[in-house]
Amino acid sequence: MHRICLQAESAMFLGQMFEDLKASISGPTGMTHTTAIAAVEAANRCNASAIIVITTSGVSSQLISRHRPRCPIFSVTRHALTARQANLFRGVHPLYYGGKFLLVFNAILACFLSFKHLSNVIFVIIVTGWKAGSGSTNTLRVIRLEDAETKPIVAASSFSRF
Repeated sequence: MHRICLQAESAMFLGQMFEDLKASISGPTGMTHTTAIAAVEAANRCNASAIIVITTSGVSSQLISRHRPRCPIFSVTRHALTARQANLFRGVHPLYYGGKFLLVFNAILACFLSFKHLSNVIFVIIVTGWKAGSGSTNTLRVIRLEDAETKPIVAASSFSRF
C-alpha cells in the first residue's frame, strides 16, 4: 500500500494542483487560511526546506497540508492530542514539547543546520500566531538558516506564553 501511495503522489503535478486549489476557493478566506496559502506559496517560491508551524489546535498545519507544499511541515505543539491528530495529515510531522519552547525550537533549527550540506542556502518558513491560543495565526517568516548561526531567530519575550 505504501508503494502504491508513493507512486500516486509522484504522478501528481503539485504546482498545478496548488493553483487549482487556490482557484477553487470562493469568497473571502479567514486569517488562518490566508496565512496557510501564503506559507505554501512562499515555500514553493523560495524552495524552502521545511515549514515550521507553531500551533495550539493544529488547524494551521491542517490548512497548510491541504495545499500540498513540496516540503515537509513540522507542527510544533504543546498539546499531546494535537500532536496525535497531526499524524493524520499529509506531510505533517508533529513535534510535541512539554518543557521550554525555546529549547525545542533551537533543537529544530540545529537539526536543519546539521543538514546544511544538502544545499547552499536553506530557507525555512515559520508560521505562528500573534498571541497564544487558537485562532490567531497571522505571522509568516522566511528565514535563511545561514543567518541562524549568527543571529537570534526568536526573541524570548515573543514566545513566553506558548
